[in-house]
This record gives sequence, C-alpha cells and structure tokens, in this order.
Amino acid sequence: MGASWPEAAREDMTSGATPWVLICTQPRATIRALVDAGPGGAIVPVLGALGGLAGAFMERGIPSTPRLILAPVAGLVLLYVNAALLRLTGSWLDGRATTPEVRAALAWSQVPTILAFACKLPVIAVLGPELFAEGFAADVWAIFAILVSSWVSVLTLSCVAEVHRVSLWRGLGAIVLAGVIASGAVLALLMPVLLLGFGAALLQNLAP
Repeated sequence: MGASWPEAAREDMTSGATPWVLICTQPRATIRALVDAGPGGAIVPVLGALGGLAGAFMERGIPSTPRLILAPVAGLVLLYVNAALLRLTGSWLDGRATTPEVRAALAWSQVPTILAFACKLPVIAVLGPELFAEGFAADVWAIFAILVSSWVSVLTLSCVAEVHRVSLWRGLGAIVLAGVIASGAVLALLMPVLLLGFGAALLQNLAP
C-alpha cells in the first residue's frame, strides 16, 4: 500500500524537495506535514512579513519608501489578526485547528508572492524600476500578478481547510465569515467618524 498524502509530502521533503515548491503543488499534504512537525518557529512570522513586503512589489513600478517600511509590519499584523479570526470562524464549522496552525497555513500560502518578489528584484537591479512602470513589460507583470494572487487564494483556501480538517467548502465558509467580521469591525470603527462628518455637514447646511 502506498504512503498517505501527508506521508508522501514528508518523504518528498526528506528526499530533498523543498516545502517552498511543494506548498505550491501539494498544498494540503505539505501544510499537514509542516504543522504536524510543529506549526510554530521563526519562519512563520518571517513569511508573514515577507508576504507583506512582496505584496507591495506586485503592483506596477516600485512602492514608495513609507510603504516599503509599513508593508512588512502590515503583513505581520494581518497574519496574526486573520489567524485569530479564522481559528474562531473555522471552529464554528467544526474546524479543529489551533491559532498557530492557522497562522502557519496563512504564512505558507504567501510563498508564490514571495517567490515572484524574489524574481522581480534582480530584474529591477539590472534593468531598472522603469521597466515595470509602464509599457509592455508592465502589462505582462500586471497579468502575472493577477495569476499569482489567484494562486495564493487557492493555497489559502486549501491550507486553511486542511489545518481545520474540514472540506474546502467549509474552509471557504470560514474565510467568508472572517471577512464579514473584519468588515463589520472596520465599519464600526469608522462609523463615529462618518457620523461626525455627516453631522458637521448637516449643521453647515442648516446654518443661516
């Protein structure tokens, strides 16, 4: 009898195949092998920060200096916030993942973006950032960025479902619920500002 798919992924990694490649081709098996070996470790926050920085480079041109500074911080913060939300929403759908496991799933799902970033940097160093600002190369990169983003979405869904030990549909449900909660929280924070702005505008219109 052949090895089960998590065991097969472990064998691939043991034989020299890197999880940086396997996570792109065998996401469920690879993330299962990784979290079973231990979902923590310094690599997870590093991937979160790199994912934030790489995401900034997926657009045309070169991001501004402030964005280069804030992007890794934002990536790290979103990693921890989203992991907590997805651990909660996944548990509502019979998911069994711990927060560190979900965090590992989200972090490793960023690998395609990080690899694309790693490919873009040497091209920028040799040919200059203007290559990606406009023209044919910029259009090709924009299409490539859409494909990478789509694949990251697929990996995120697969990895979140796997660590929760649920179907892809339930994994999708957990992600949608987390998005609804996050959107509601943002709206709740913005509501006082919106109300103050609306009230000020109304008073100004009513003033003689």
